[in-house]
Amino acid sequence: MAGALRFILGRAGTGKTYTCLKEIKETLAQEGEEGPALILLVPEQATFQMEYELFTTMPRPATARAQVLSFRRLARRVLAQTGGAARPWLGELGKRMVLRSLIQKHKDSLILFGRSASTPGFTESLAHTLAEFKLYNIAPQELAQQAQELTQSGKETPLAGKLHDLALLYGELEAYLAPRYTDPEGYLAYLAVKLKEASLLQGAHVWVDGFTGFTPQEFQVLESLMKTVAEVNISLCLDVRDLSQPSAEADLFHPTRETYDKLLAAARSQQVKLLLPLVLNPEEELAPRFRPSPELAHLERYFFDYPTRMWAGPVNSIREVAAANRRVEVEAAAREIIRLARDCKWRWRDMALVVRDLELYHDLVATVFTDYGIPYFIDRKRPVLHHPLAQLVLAAWEIVNSNWSYDAVFRCLKTDLLPISRTDVDRLENYVLAYGIRGKTWLRSAAWDFHVGTAHEEEWADIDLLRRQVASWLEPLVAVCKQPDLTGGSLSTALWLFLEELEVGPRLNQWAQAAAADGDLELAQEHTQVWIGFLGLLDELVVGLGDTVLSPTEYAEILASGLEGLRLGLVPPSLDQVLVGSLERSRHPNVRAAFVLGVSEGVLPGRASEDAVLSDREREQLLEAGVELAPTSRVNQLHERYLTYIALTRASERLWVSFPLADPEGKALAPSRVVARLRELFPSLREDYAMADPSGDPIEDLNFLTSPKLAAQHLASQLRLARAGHAVGPVWTLVQQYLYSQPNWAVLAQQAVAGLVHSNRVQPLPPPLARRLYSRHNRISATRLERFAACPFQHFTYHGLNLKAREVFGLDLPSLGQFTHAVLRRVTERLLTADRGFGDLAPEEAVQMVQEEVEQVVPQFSGGILTTSPRYLYLTRRLNRLLTSAVDVLGEQGRQGCFRPWYAEAKFGYPGAPLPGLQFYLADGTKLMLAGQIDRIDRAQVGDKSYFTIVDYKSRSQKLSLLEVYFGLSLQLLVYLLAASAGLRAEEHELVLPAGIFYFAVREGFVRSSGPLSPAEAAKARLKQFRLEGLVRGEAEVVQLLDQQGGGTVMAPILNQDGRLRKGSPAVSEEQFELLLDFAAEKVKEIGFRTLKGEVQVAPYKLADSTACDYCDFPAVCQFDPLLVSNAYRVLPKLTGDEVWQAMQLAVKGGGPKYE
Repeated sequence: MAGALRFILGRAGTGKTYTCLKEIKETLAQEGEEGPALILLVPEQATFQMEYELFTTMPRPATARAQVLSFRRLARRVLAQTGGAARPWLGELGKRMVLRSLIQKHKDSLILFGRSASTPGFTESLAHTLAEFKLYNIAPQELAQQAQELTQSGKETPLAGKLHDLALLYGELEAYLAPRYTDPEGYLAYLAVKLKEASLLQGAHVWVDGFTGFTPQEFQVLESLMKTVAEVNISLCLDVRDLSQPSAEADLFHPTRETYDKLLAAARSQQVKLLLPLVLNPEEELAPRFRPSPELAHLERYFFDYPTRMWAGPVNSIREVAAANRRVEVEAAAREIIRLARDCKWRWRDMALVVRDLELYHDLVATVFTDYGIPYFIDRKRPVLHHPLAQLVLAAWEIVNSNWSYDAVFRCLKTDLLPISRTDVDRLENYVLAYGIRGKTWLRSAAWDFHVGTAHEEEWADIDLLRRQVASWLEPLVAVCKQPDLTGGSLSTALWLFLEELEVGPRLNQWAQAAAADGDLELAQEHTQVWIGFLGLLDELVVGLGDTVLSPTEYAEILASGLEGLRLGLVPPSLDQVLVGSLERSRHPNVRAAFVLGVSEGVLPGRASEDAVLSDREREQLLEAGVELAPTSRVNQLHERYLTYIALTRASERLWVSFPLADPEGKALAPSRVVARLRELFPSLREDYAMADPSGDPIEDLNFLTSPKLAAQHLASQLRLARAGHAVGPVWTLVQQYLYSQPNWAVLAQQAVAGLVHSNRVQPLPPPLARRLYSRHNRISATRLERFAACPFQHFTYHGLNLKAREVFGLDLPSLGQFTHAVLRRVTERLLTADRGFGDLAPEEAVQMVQEEVEQVVPQFSGGILTTSPRYLYLTRRLNRLLTSAVDVLGEQGRQGCFRPWYAEAKFGYPGAPLPGLQFYLADGTKLMLAGQIDRIDRAQVGDKSYFTIVDYKSRSQKLSLLEVYFGLSLQLLVYLLAASAGLRAEEHELVLPAGIFYFAVREGFVRSSGPLSPAEAAKARLKQFRLEGLVRGEAEVVQLLDQQGGGTVMAPILNQDGRLRKGSPAVSEEQFELLLDFAAEKVKEIGFRTLKGEVQVAPYKLADSTACDYCDFPAVCQFDPLLVSNAYRVLPKLTGDEVWQAMQLAVKGGGPKYE
């Protein structure tokens, strides 16, 4: 026997939900517990809230007769009672994972979707479309028929291919699910059939509330309910005045009017008794919700009505606020929420924050509300991909499928779900990065011994033990995946055993308990639910694909698609919180104040986007063919007016409407037309501007006093303005006095203003400590001297604290330089052994010699990195060509001069070194030894004289700057010259004189020419690209020894045609050479003395565009910031050549002006 249908109709705020709850309570009060069920049917996300609303106000809080259900809960209840759920229940995630496996299986048969199959999010979009077909009762055969008709019509359209693919996958999915499982999208169809058999519903009264519209399957359930239960009451937000007119898409209440018409037609077709509708709040009455605020009642009634009916009085219940950006907007709303709670004694639950697009705001709201101490709940389904559990699972399968890749291993370890400390993970990671450990090396039985030396043997042993622990946790999972004929069930079992062995579940439980103890109930819920949700996901995977043969790679992809779709639906951990939600999802309770944020053009009303699978045009084409689907984006866009109406009518007393003026990138944003309409409706409404910082106005500044912590932060910003000469409002003087007078808050104030007085100035080290740090071997190098001259603190970090940048297995420019140095050293040593020079090498012999030495160095260099990949093998060939070219140039330079190699990588200042160290006595009598290594020393003999040159290899072109020498920034060549001059004189009994100091660039060189060149011209031009850069003794004899032809190919031209020194040439006189040596010695002593005196000030130099910070690895240590008043570069002046020579003379003599 058919039941009855009654509509409860009214606009927003008229009490539709209140009426439903009231009637349920009255029925219980009159009839008691005995009697048919009283069911309140609401959207899934509203069940918790409506249960609270119903049961906290009932005369009998505990009742079994009144129930709050969603369609899904009703289906489970009915099917469990009637036996319709005999087959296993496969959830949405399980279905999605099955779909993913079918996509993999039929990928080659797909016409259009084959390329998109592996795209992130594709499975989710496709699952949504197939679910839509199911909900709208569309069979795969219909799609296939439509595809066939389109193909036969000769129209080349993507729709035919889409329908082919959709029909194929939809049909395969149905064929797979039908005999095995209860389909998650088909449960409503089962429900509609089984309703009449459920004793739960016999004689029941049902109230349906909170819906705007229904899917076809939900309509079927409602039709079945009308015929089964005693009475169905459906509330709709609708203006009854519109019912006398035909429905139009542009009508405000078109979505609910469409629902009303369909329900009415269904009731009549099923011969259901139609009761008189309950029309709430006739036009002449004020809606109950808006009785405290006639302005909001006016807005609800006339916002979408034309012609405009303006509000004549003042506007006290509505605020329009513009903000510089979204953060300032959220902070302004937070201050107002705190004001209402503090000054007006409102409860947090009396206020709600509403946005159209929650993705734009949820992170900001969480951060700001946490800082402001506002209890809040963000109503959204939380994705789990970010959670450590999801990352652990995905990383574990990536380890299996990527052969222990570095990223996968350490993403797994850094989840903190394995029993290993983060410190040990860092130690292990440093070792793995330094030695490029990958793949099966993790599992080898022998100890890891990639390091060189035994200085840290205990540390290496600890790291090897850590490695073995990590391998023992992961190896069982890896081993299972090597077995043949694996199924979804066996792989899921292996994954479960892996997690059980690691005790992941108990660890997450510990995290949840710790979060709860800290008062973070939401995080506690997240840790608990993510574990439950993952176990459910694993169960569904086993149910759906337990017997399906899968490779580990296929399984990982399916599991990833499941985790991608897994969402957590948390319940509010407290009843007194500010509800933060989106218009589409959240069901806001009776709130006194609604904060509607993000009222920007294109956001509210939103721009409806087309479906990812079927476009609007394709949907309209299907509708014309009789295939009805969900509304197009055009229709959804019209429905945006209804969502805007909902947003503006949530509050009973206060409405806050705000919009940002710029996005995070600084691009301008325009306010929504909603704002303009508000101004039309309320002419006296004024626009407020949200301030990011206090303005100085006492009234406005008081609003910034939301908490002691934030008050202290704002106080710091005000004091910063005061230091810059700006006036500060009187409020902040009182705030400062008050904070410092409170023991608990004085610390907050001190921390907040600490930045104002912060200085990165470093006190000098006590000299005894400096000596202990720097005088371990009483040796110092040219690099240390130059680093101190660049910045004393930089010298302290590298050589006092011994900080080192993290070593990473790979080749950078310095390591490539080490390789070229090693090969050139070996080539030079072979020449020395054979008493030959570079000029004695024939081109073919040079090629062969370089090739042989490269082959010797490659396996030994940096752990054999150059043999580890095709990329590095290619780099080896390039390096071989580069070095062959360099040796060829050195040979040509040798043939044009008389200098031959004398030493290769000559060390000085070390035990057993061929040259003794340079000893200096500082001003306080301390002895300092200079040590280092000279790349090459060449010699040319003339009678009883031997001239020598210093050659330093560089990976780029570099000139010797006398200005940098004077400031101590470029002392290397001169230190080498000092060491060689002293050491060689001590060794030889003949007169040994310096001839020059040079840089030689080992690099690729390209000849630039405006026209074609002959081979001889090209060779000469190429030599000029590689000529020596530095200083040469300006004597004709020396110049002749270096470059007999004087063509400027060995070094820049030195002599004019008349034999005099060319202006600007690299030549210096004997006196200048001696002056350079004397100055270098004085500079060494000066820097050595300052070092041992304990100078460690943060004082980076700046010379033109170059600074000491350019190549520093530790800027975070000194915190140097040129924008701070107390931080400034030590700007070095530019001096002319004559000024430099004069300054050096004065420095050597111990007097005269200083230029720094």
